[in-house]
Amino acid sequence: MKGTKLEKLILGHILIDPAILKDLDITKYFFSLKKLQSIFEEIRTGNTDPVLISKKLKFNNAFSYVSSLMDGIPRADAKNIPIYINETLSERFKLKAVKLIDEGSKTGFFDDEKLKDLYDRIKDLEAPKDKYTARLVSDFESRPISWFWYNKIPSGSLSFLVGDPGAGKSLLSLKMAALASKGADWPDVKLPPGSKPGSVIILTAEDNISDTVKVRLEEMGADCFKITIFEGILSNKSEFFDVRQHLDLLDKEIKRLADVKLIIFDPITAYMGGTEGNRNIQVRAALAPLKDLAESNKLTILGINHMNKDQAKKALYRTMGSVAFTAAARATWLVALDEEDQSNRRRFFVPLQTNTCKNPTTLAFSIDGSLGRPSVSFEPTSVDVTADELLADEETKDRYSAKLACKELLIEALKDGRVESEELKKLILDNGISLSTFNRTKKLLNISCKQENKKWYTELER
Repeated sequence: MKGTKLEKLILGHILIDPAILKDLDITKYFFSLKKLQSIFEEIRTGNTDPVLISKKLKFNNAFSYVSSLMDGIPRADAKNIPIYINETLSERFKLKAVKLIDEGSKTGFFDDEKLKDLYDRIKDLEAPKDKYTARLVSDFESRPISWFWYNKIPSGSLSFLVGDPGAGKSLLSLKMAALASKGADWPDVKLPPGSKPGSVIILTAEDNISDTVKVRLEEMGADCFKITIFEGILSNKSEFFDVRQHLDLLDKEIKRLADVKLIIFDPITAYMGGTEGNRNIQVRAALAPLKDLAESNKLTILGINHMNKDQAKKALYRTMGSVAFTAAARATWLVALDEEDQSNRRRFFVPLQTNTCKNPTTLAFSIDGSLGRPSVSFEPTSVDVTADELLADEETKDRYSAKLACKELLIEALKDGRVESEELKKLILDNGISLSTFNRTKKLLNISCKQENKKWYTELER
């Protein structure tokens, strides 16, 4: 981007956010065109209304010209404006240097002093301007974790809901939206007294709003006056929302609504533009501003993502794309089918990765209702199942099943007191469980073995 294109970009940013002027060391003479200088002066004196600015300009189609300055602005980050200013000045100095050299070639005289001054200016403008910040931990304010869903999903952060297609991720996210919009209790915990409903923003690339999203929200009792669909970006043409370019517009909607608790991206990968999902650096760069948006507005951003098909991997590494997705999240939860449920209605809501929750539990829920109006109902108690168990291949699932059967058998056999170890081993083998599975399962239970009168006994520690 060169010349007046950069100047227009800079002026467009100033027009949208005049507050950045205080950090910019430029005057109207920075701009090469008189009409740009006039617009800058109007903004500097406090006039930011494109209509009023246009009335003071002395050329045809002035309003269209002023309005065009703001087209495509979300494609650039306002934080980069000082860089664009330096690029513009550097380009001008280079043109001046070329002109001096051309003149010197014709006259045989080169103004070395001027050329050196231009070279020094260009070198200074193009030198890296890296800065850093460092603060003592004592300077930071301690604060408790704020929860969107207590011990499940924190507020002020980015979290993910992942699972295979058809598992019910989108449906569960709408259940969360419905509860947030009504200020209703969560399935496993009551909200503190005085809790209020909040607004929800949904960006969905997979479901029709009228016959799917709205119908499901109504079925779940949502307050649809508190839920906003962020449909797209309007500039010269309708565009798809891109987290790398358009977060400032989403931030404006958050400020307008004033009470947003939850933003849903379904799926998150549809809103990351040209980001290559398997490249850690690109994913981290795209998600970092999203995390900042959640933190600065004290709300929860929930990204929905699919799972890959590599059953050889542990559950944590099964999220589609780069591991940077789960690394960027404060919490990642898995939605998975209960394959033993013949009705195909039961699902599990399982912790996959959390760095704020304390011993989070798995919940089970059922998808009820008619085909067009499904609803979600949670079971009252937690269930004992892990993400690795649910996503394992058949051979691994067999091992998990054997371990679970062994665990149940041991608890039942030892519930009334100690049992002679040889007798317990015989019971295990008679039930088709291997000794290796028996030994691995013992480590999961609070079991001890003690010798008495030359015999060994096994018991559950109370």
